[in-house]
Amino acid sequence: MSITVSCKIVSVVFVIIGIPFYLEKVGPNTWSGFRVPKTFSSPEIWYAANKTMGLDLIIAGIVLLAVSLFLIIISQRRRRIPVYRINYIAFLTLLS
Repeated sequence: MSITVSCKIVSVVFVIIGIPFYLEKVGPNTWSGFRVPKTFSSPEIWYAANKTMGLDLIIAGIVLLAVSLFLIIISQRRRRIPVYRINYIAFLTLLS
């Protein structure tokens, strides 16, 4: 599997994971979400923090997908560009 396909899959997973958090569908739990002692102290803090996290995941997924598609288009026009390296760097930048 190429890195561009991997980045597309990861970007879709980011969006899918981010949507329930943004819509405040995930209540306080110890398995998923923004789990720090402060978020467990109040449901309002939990939902606010996870809504922000969900929005950030959605934005990161959309940006990563756009970069992946852009690099695929560029690579088809110019074969000399090492697209897998650029896409990998973009993926790591979004994760940091």
